[in-house]
Amino acid sequence: MRKRLVRKAFEMIQGIALSDNRDDYEKFYENFGKHLKIGCIEDRENHKRIAPLLRFFSSQSEEDMISLDEYVENMKPDQKEIYFIASDSVASAKNTPFLEKLLEKDLEVLFLVDPIDEVAIQNLKSYKEKEFVDISKEDLDLG
Repeated sequence: MRKRLVRKAFEMIQGIALSDNRDDYEKFYENFGKHLKIGCIEDRENHKRIAPLLRFFSSQSEEDMISLDEYVENMKPDQKEIYFIASDSVASAKNTPFLEKLLEKDLEVLFLVDPIDEVAIQNLKSYKEKEFVDISKEDLDLG
């Protein structure tokens, strides 16, 4: 019974997320986004199913949050990693010196502005076979 309810809940949330009306999911995410992120951390069985439901601001989308699927679709053909920076706001993420090299190469960077974002991403480790990479780490290799 529990598995069936969880499956139905995922189907319902995915239906809202994939609908043409982005505003509906934005409202849902505003109210329940933190719970989805906590699910990524605590629910080992379903964290891969939760990942497509997450939303983040990015260097190319500072006004509207994007999904990990949208990020992957926007990736350069030879890009193998998903770049992110944890910060307390979009404004401070935008002004971090770590961002310069990636912007020069026209690489999109996710802005993790909620304290729980970084923990959720680190718990996922990868998405669609693309590793998450913190651009603030010293060993960042851009090729």
